[in-house]
Amino acid sequence: MGQHNVLEAYAPDGRLLEIYVNVSSPAKIDDAQVTFTDHDLDVSRKPPREAVIEDEDEFLEAASRYGYSTAFQETCYRVAREAIRLANDWVARGMPDGQ
Repeated sequence: MGQHNVLEAYAPDGRLLEIYVNVSSPAKIDDAQVTFTDHDLDVSRKPPREAVIEDEDEFLEAASRYGYSTAFQETCYRVAREAIRLANDWVARGMPDGQ
């Protein structure tokens, strides 16, 4: 636990629309396949607004359904707070030419 998966979303004109950070398990690479477990707690920043935690209701539902321990939930929230800082400090470099 403790992984951030960061996605940048751009408008066709190259303007940054959103930084989206998934809180998940560390990615595992086996042959040509990448897998990870999404813990349903995400962070979104849509400039110029600050980042916020999203999908908290889904996370709490999953915590109940799968019996997440208190320590595990606290770790997920710590990672989400780190993701807020990451998203707020993110410097977008734009899409590569030809994309």
